[in-house]
Amino acid sequence: MRKIAFIAGDGVGSEVAGEAEKVLQAVVDRSGLELQVDHFDYGAQKYLDEGITLPDEQIEEFHRDYAAIFIGALGDPRIPDDAHVRDILPALRLKLDLYVNYRPIRLINDRYCPLKRENAGEIDFEILRENLEGINSCVDGVFKRGTENEELIQQSIITRRGVRRIHQFAFDYARKKGYKKVTICDSRPNFYPPVDFWKNEVDVISKDFQEIESDFVTLPELLNILLNRPEELELVVACNNFGSIIAEIGSEIQGGCTQAIEKSFNPGRISLYMPVHGPLNDQAGKNAVSPLAAITCMAMLLGDFGFEQEARWINAAVKYAIDTENITNDLGGRLTTSQVGDFIADQIKRGAHQ
Repeated sequence: MRKIAFIAGDGVGSEVAGEAEKVLQAVVDRSGLELQVDHFDYGAQKYLDEGITLPDEQIEEFHRDYAAIFIGALGDPRIPDDAHVRDILPALRLKLDLYVNYRPIRLINDRYCPLKRENAGEIDFEILRENLEGINSCVDGVFKRGTENEELIQQSIITRRGVRRIHQFAFDYARKKGYKKVTICDSRPNFYPPVDFWKNEVDVISKDFQEIESDFVTLPELLNILLNRPEELELVVACNNFGSIIAEIGSEIQGGCTQAIEKSFNPGRISLYMPVHGPLNDQAGKNAVSPLAAITCMAMLLGDFGFEQEARWINAAVKYAIDTENITNDLGGRLTTSQVGDFIADQIKRGAHQ
């Protein structure tokens, strides 16, 4: 039996995670899949009450006994430095060696895209970013803390192994998907010297993938493509820092953060799934935030488990909910968070639009 570790987290996390679990249960009821969802209470309140973020032994249990981790959201204004977030997410990524961050960018309905000439189906590409290195590798220090001369030093760490394995995975993935081009985002050598490090590795790897074009672009060039010709993109690969920027712009052109999802993974190991929108604490408790990202995350999880038909049930029901405006007010609909979950679960139970 596949086991899923479920962390609702903070803010609207418990609300959207609850709807994702509701939809998952509808799938299980219809299909008979054997899945076990175990809830874990890690988030701001536990940190405030007990000073606990995420113990090492818990991460080891996840690694040993679970196939996936789902997190609804993390972040709380009562912890202004987000200490618990910084302890939980980097710890999971680093200790489980989740070196790939994956962000699918797909426009489901034209009305959500700020690029008005783009149509649903034309914006459909994927972003892979290296997930553990760069300036986000948590190697930093604060000096003269609390004084007017306080200093923060951050270091960017890039390793040959890290560069090699993200690009090796990217080209393997592109071949599996039948993509013709991998777009690699770097910068000019005279601006960011480690770019040669990236290009040299790609030049070696790409020799084994002659059918796939390697297109090197700078960050400004890629942002220009995103805003003017996103239909040209198939698979984008970037370092951690650039990948974060690209993914955020991608989220906006697909309809905003409440439709954006991500996973962090190491092929063949446990994966971490999250909606991108974060805790949205000002909306917590209002039953008003769209649960579509959390629900779509569950579809991605099922697809990764090999349950592709069940994943299609969820995605079809989500599309129907969007097309018929059975969605929350923040997306132009009339339903509450829980009502959206009820609607999508009902579509799945009835086998509608499959």
